[in-house]
Formats: sequence, C-alpha cells, structure tokens
Amino acid sequence: MDTTTWAILSSMATTLGFVIVSITAIVALYQFIEMTKARTLEAFTRTLDELSSQQAAEARRYVYGCTLPPLDQIVPGTEVYTKLYNVYLPFDKVGLLIERKLIPEDIVLEMYGESIIIIWNKIKSHIYEERKRTGRERYQMYFEKLYTRSIRYLSKQYPQEIKLLFIKYPVSDV
Repeated sequence: MDTTTWAILSSMATTLGFVIVSITAIVALYQFIEMTKARTLEAFTRTLDELSSQQAAEARRYVYGCTLPPLDQIVPGTEVYTKLYNVYLPFDKVGLLIERKLIPEDIVLEMYGESIIIIWNKIKSHIYEERKRTGRERYQMYFEKLYTRSIRYLSKQYPQEIKLLFIKYPVSDV
C-alpha cells in the first residue's frame, strides 16, 4: 500500500471516529434531558403530595374559615401558630422550587393560585410580625413572591375571576 491509500484510510477512520463520538454525545445529551425531566417530575410530584396532604388541606380550611386572633396570641407552641405554619411552609417551599425553575410555575398557579392569594392576604400580617419577632427579613420570602406571581398569572388568565376573588376575600392591611 502506498502513502495515499494509508492517508485515505486514516481520514476515513478519523471521520468514522468523529461520527461515532458525535452520535454518542447526542445520545448522552438526550439522556441528560430525559433525566432532568424525570427529576423535575419527581420534584413536582412531591410538591403536589405536600400541598394536597390532609394536614395542609385541613390547615388551609382552617385559615379560610376563621378570624385569626390578635397577633400577640399567635406565638410558637399554640395551635393557631401550628396551623398557620402548616399552611405557609408548603407554599414557601413551592415558591422556592418555582424560583429555581425546578417545577412548572403555570401548573402550580393554575391549581393553587387562588388559595395562595387568599391565604397570603389572611395571614400576611402574621408573617410580617414573625419577620420582626425573629429578625429574619427573608422569612416566607418565597411565599410572598408566589403570591405576587399568582396575582400576575390569574390577572392575565382570568381577569374577571380575580376581581371576584378580591371582592369575596378583600385585602386587609391588618
């Protein structure tokens, strides 16, 4: 064999190696994308499980139906404090996961947007008081951001319904 033949064979082998490596890289990228989707789905499923747990649902019903006592009576160790904690903690976690783009915002807001708005408006003064009491300015920050996202989303998707929501559950400054 002469040098030209070897050069051709070498070029063909290099090209074949490049094609194999490229195909392998594409398959690896596809697997990475699928793995990311699976991880997102798992995180989303866990989030929905937490939001729809009996404890969270009972706590939401409690907040919907009650007039909260004065802020100085809502202290750690009381039943009211525990119920409020069981309401807002899952929403803060969901807000964080949405902020980090680990779960789809639109699905969560479609399913829980109204609840987020109602609950935030009923307990925001408690959360602000907790921030002061604990010195943690970021306390329930992601729940507050989730509230803002919910208003924006529902105002765009359902402008008439959100107006009715604010009539039925007026925003209180207390």
